[in-house]
Formats: sequence, structure tokens, C-alpha cells
Amino acid sequence: MIERELEADFVLVCIASRDPACGHGCGERGRDLILALETCLDATSATPPPLVIPTGCLGECAEGPTVVDVLARRAFTCVTIDDAAEVAKSIANWRSNREWISKT
Repeated sequence: MIERELEADFVLVCIASRDPACGHGCGERGRDLILALETCLDATSATPPPLVIPTGCLGECAEGPTVVDVLARRAFTCVTIDDAAEVAKSIANWRSNREWISKT
């Protein structure tokens, strides 16, 4: 067995659906958000942009859709398509600042 540290650069977007009787889940709103987020990340300075990966429940159903920036260990909740550009900018800025710090 080989174990190594993996610096995964990806963003998770919840697309889990719930029974309407249990309240809303991320579901369709999360699915719609993926394309918007990918488009906005492609337009940022993040090189290469992180992969946007659909995922199951992240435990924030009441505040979904949820986006998790794995590398930065940050979560964004209640994200709408209108928020995609702001979230992408925040993700790119974090990476830019991280690169600057590691070069100094």
C-alpha cells in the first residue's frame, strides 16, 4: 500500500434531493448551480480552476444548496445562481493569496 498526501483542488456542490415532507434539499438548485459555478470559475484567475463535483448530502439541507471549497476548508450555504460569480471570485482569491504566501 502506498499512502501520500493529496492536494485535491475541487469544489463540491450538493445535489441531494429530499422528500418534500422533510423540507427542501439542494437537488435541482444544486444541479443548476454547477454549470453557473463552472462558468464563473473558468472566468477567474484560478489556474487551473478547481473541478466542480456534484455530491450527495453535505448536512446543510435547510441552508442549501451548499458549496464546499475542499482545499480552503470553507463552505458556502444558501448559494443561488446569482451568487455563483461572487463564490467563484472568493475561491479564486483564496488560491491567489495562498500562492503569494507560499512564494514569500
